[in-house]
Amino acid sequence: MAYTYASSEATLTIKKEETKQTGIVTPANLITDIGIDQTPSSLKLYGTTIVNLLGKYGNFEVDSDSDGLADGWVKESNSTASLISGVVGSYAQKLYFDNTGGTGTIGIYIQTSTAYPITAGEELFVKIYLREESENTETNDPLIEIRWYDSSQAYLSSSFINPITSTSWSIYYGKLTAPTSTAYFKIKISLNVQIGNIGSIAIDGLIPVNLTKMGALDSARASAYALTNWSDLLADDLSKEIPYIDSAACIGWDWPSGEKAISIENRGKNLIGTTWTDKSGSNYDLGTTDYFTKIGDTYIISAPYDYRGMVTDYIPVVPGKTYMISYQLDASITTELRIRLYDKNKVLMVDQINDSGGLSGWSYGAAKEFFKIFYSSTTEVQATVTIPANVEYIRIAIQLQSTVSPFQVSNIQFEEGSSATDYEPPHSDKIEIPSGYPLFGYAGIQNTLNLQSGTFEKKWDLKVIKGTDADWAVRDAGSVSTFIANDGSSWAYIVFHDSYIPNLATNETNVLCFNYNGILVSFVSVGLDSVAGSKENISTGAGDPGSLTFRIELGTSSIAGWPDTYTPTEDDWKRYLNGWKYVDGTSWEPIGYSGASVDATTALNNLVTDIYSSADWHPYVFWYQLATPESPTATLTSTGFQLYYSQNNILSDSDVPAALMVEYQGVSSTQTSLSYVTNFRAHQQVEKRIIQPYDRYYRLPLKTSETHKLGFDKWLIDDATIRDTIDQGFFRLEHSYLNENDGSTINEYYHHCQIDSHELVDDQGQLVAERVEISAAKREVV
Repeated sequence: MAYTYASSEATLTIKKEETKQTGIVTPANLITDIGIDQTPSSLKLYGTTIVNLLGKYGNFEVDSDSDGLADGWVKESNSTASLISGVVGSYAQKLYFDNTGGTGTIGIYIQTSTAYPITAGEELFVKIYLREESENTETNDPLIEIRWYDSSQAYLSSSFINPITSTSWSIYYGKLTAPTSTAYFKIKISLNVQIGNIGSIAIDGLIPVNLTKMGALDSARASAYALTNWSDLLADDLSKEIPYIDSAACIGWDWPSGEKAISIENRGKNLIGTTWTDKSGSNYDLGTTDYFTKIGDTYIISAPYDYRGMVTDYIPVVPGKTYMISYQLDASITTELRIRLYDKNKVLMVDQINDSGGLSGWSYGAAKEFFKIFYSSTTEVQATVTIPANVEYIRIAIQLQSTVSPFQVSNIQFEEGSSATDYEPPHSDKIEIPSGYPLFGYAGIQNTLNLQSGTFEKKWDLKVIKGTDADWAVRDAGSVSTFIANDGSSWAYIVFHDSYIPNLATNETNVLCFNYNGILVSFVSVGLDSVAGSKENISTGAGDPGSLTFRIELGTSSIAGWPDTYTPTEDDWKRYLNGWKYVDGTSWEPIGYSGASVDATTALNNLVTDIYSSADWHPYVFWYQLATPESPTATLTSTGFQLYYSQNNILSDSDVPAALMVEYQGVSSTQTSLSYVTNFRAHQQVEKRIIQPYDRYYRLPLKTSETHKLGFDKWLIDDATIRDTIDQGFFRLEHSYLNENDGSTINEYYHHCQIDSHELVDDQGQLVAERVEISAAKREVV
C-alpha cells in the first residue's frame, strides 16, 4: 500500500532512539515511548531479602500453652487474650478488657518477651496490622511503642507509631532511628481503657526490619527511587516494598517453605488475563469451560442454568488504586457483572469489606460477591472499582441472571484508571523461573538473574543444617566439622569447614543464620564467646579461613538443654540440630511440640517433624556470601516477554516484590534534528503465508511481518551529532504534510527506522545525487 503526498518535498524531524534503562519494582506499570512492540535488549532480576527481626513471632499463629496469648509475647494481668481469625495467616492476637464497672483507667498491653539486638543510629522500620473489635467502646486509640534498651537491657526511652484505628484491618507503619546507647528494642502495643468502657483490639502481621543492615539498594531499586540505601526510602515506599513475612524471604525462597519456583509476567495495558473458566452461583472454581465459547475477542455465554457464566483467574491489584472494567455487551436478557476481592493469601475479603461499609458503587451479594446488574441491551459496560486496603487480588465474573438465554460479550478490558481506553487484547507474556535460583540479597550484595540468557549471578548460597545430613564427618581439624564440646566458659562450639559449607568467604561478616524459631542469630567477631543476652551466636574464620563457628550457651537456660558441666558429643550436636532438646542423655524432648520424649537413637536418626509432623520447628539455615561468585545457568520457561507501546503491567507471584532492570530502545526527547528531503515516498510492505486451517476447505493468508519502506533524495541533516550516529542505530522520523485529497494536515511517525542504503554520487567533489532507502517497523498517524 502506497501513501500519497501533496508535494514531493518534505521536512522530516529526526529523533534518535537511544538505549534506556528503567528500574521497576513489581507490580509496576512501565510506560514506554518506543512506539512499537519490541523485546527488551536486557531484562535482569535483582535479589533482595527481607528479614523479620521477630522471626516467626509476628504472625501470632502458635499458642503452645493454650493460655490465649501467642508464643513470644507477654501481657499485663488485666486483659483476656485469645487467638481469632487473622489477616496474614490463620490467627491474630486479640486483647479484651471490660472496664464498665471499674474505678479508674486501666492500661492493657502485649509486649515482645525478648529484647532484639540493634545498634544506636541504625534505622528500624516497623509495620503492623491493627483493628478495633466490634465490642470496643473505648475512644482512646492504641499505641504502638518501640522501647529502647542499653547493653544491660536497662530501659532508655520510647518511640511511637500512633494509629487511628477502625473496625477493619488497617496497616500502620513507621521509620525510626535507634537513639544513643541503644543495644536492644522491644515492641509494645497498648490501650488505655477508661471507666465505663470496653477495650478490645486485634493485632497481626508485625514486622520490624533493620534498614541499615540491609545496606545499599540493588541497581533496579536505586534507579526506580533515585536513592542509594534502604534507609533512604520514605516510610510509604517501605510499606510497599516490605510485606509481612515469617523470619526471612527473598524471591524464590522463604524460611518456612524453602526454595520455590516463581514467574514474571507482562500483561500490557489489559490486566484481564487470558484464562476464563466456568462459574456456577458462588462456585468460582469449577475449572471447566463448558458454559462459554470464545471466538476471537468475543465470548458467547450459553450456560444451561441461571446464575452461571464465566470467571477470570486471580488478577493482582494494588490497594488504593482505581481500575476500570469495560466490555461490549449484546444481550436480550438481564446479565450481571460480579467481583470477588482477596487478600495476599487469596483468602476471600468480601464479608470484611461489607462489614466495614461496603464497596462504593457496588451491591453486596450473599454469594460473597459484589455485583452490578445490566439489563438486556447492546451497550458498552463500564464499571470502576477502587481497591480496599489489604486486597491484593480480584476475580471478575460475567453471568446471566434468572433467565436462561445465550448472550455475548466482546473486548473485555481491566485497566488502571477511572476511564475506559481503546481496547487492547490481553497478553500472556510470562517467564517461569524454576526453584533452585533464590534471589538473595543483603548488605548491598545481591544474586541476580538474567531473564533472557538464564545466567544466574550467585554471590550468596545457603546451607540447611540437619543432624541427619549425610555429609557430617569426623572431628579432625580441617575436615568437614570440628566439635569443641566445652571451652570452659559455659559455651559449646561446632566449627563447620569449607567442605561442609563450600566456598565460604574468608572471615566474611556477611553470614545470616536463622534458628528453629526463625530468629536471626547474632554474629560476633572472631574470638568473642557471646553477646549479652544471647543464647547462641555465629562467627567466621575461627577454626581456619573459610570456616563457620556456631556456639550455644550451656547451663540451666541452654536452648539445647546441656548443663554447664556437660560435654556434648558429635551425636548430641546432631540430635539438637534434628530438633531435639537434651533431658538426661537417655531421653530427648521435642522442640516446638508438647509430645513425649524419645530415646537417643530415635533423636539421632530422625528430625522432630519426622516423629511429630505438626511440630513448630524448622532446621537451622545459614546464608553466606561466597568467596568466589558462581554463574550457573537457569533453564527458564518463557512464552516471550515483550514491551508494548505505552503501558506494560509487569507482575510477579513472589511475596517479596521483584525488582527488574529493563533496557530497551526508546526515543530521545532532546536530540532532534530537521532534514530537508526531496522526492519523499513511502509504502507498506507486508509478508504473508498462505495456510489451510484445520477442518477448513479454503486457504487463508496469515500476515507474518509488516514493514514500511521509505525513500527520498537530498538527505540534508542540520545536526552533526545525529548525522554521525543514525548510521549505527535506530531512529524515529516525524513527518507533517497535507493530504492532497482533502487538504487536511496529516502527522505521522515512523518508528524504529534503520537505513537500508545510502548512495552518494559526486562529480569532481561536488554532490550531484543522493538516494536514501529506509525501513521502519511501524507507521503511526497522529
